[in-house]
Amino acid sequence: MATCDYNCSELPDHAQVSCQDYETGGIDGLAIVECDQASITDWTNEAEWATAIAAGEVKVIKGIRGQLPEASPREITNPVGGSSDNFTVNYDRTFTWVDNNVSGGNNSFYNELNRRRAFLVAHLAESDTIRVLEEVPADFQVRDMVPESTGELTGYMGTAKWTYFDMMSIYAAPTGIFTN
Repeated sequence: MATCDYNCSELPDHAQVSCQDYETGGIDGLAIVECDQASITDWTNEAEWATAIAAGEVKVIKGIRGQLPEASPREITNPVGGSSDNFTVNYDRTFTWVDNNVSGGNNSFYNELNRRRAFLVAHLAESDTIRVLEEVPADFQVRDMVPESTGELTGYMGTAKWTYFDMMSIYAAPTGIFTN
């Protein structure tokens, strides 16, 4: 059997979802978390979120439609002969959203977001869980769009991009932060 010299940690057990209680998609809110925030140490704690929001360390965006598409692996040539040609060293990840809450104030918000890097939290509506990017900050690209038809909504098209090997952490959503 070949040597697996890149297994640097123990592989945890896999958990099967019981009673077909699978999580569905549907991201309806997100939070932009400043890189230097110090208020949130427990992502499920409503009081810590309230403190961070009051301090301007977190901005919550509700009423959006978002998705976390499949990440793209970054592969390099394997330096060891006799095994696979390439191996994955990282993943390029994106989060995209549409926000139809168009206003002058939101233009200013997104203009400033485009000039910074920050952490990201995405809220999944049905499961009331959050996905948290807390290890590396994301770069943001938000564009405005006005369709030609009066039968379509104006809005903002947002993309957050980062490179990191691990997936976003999953937690129960803090009460009252992403819901009205």
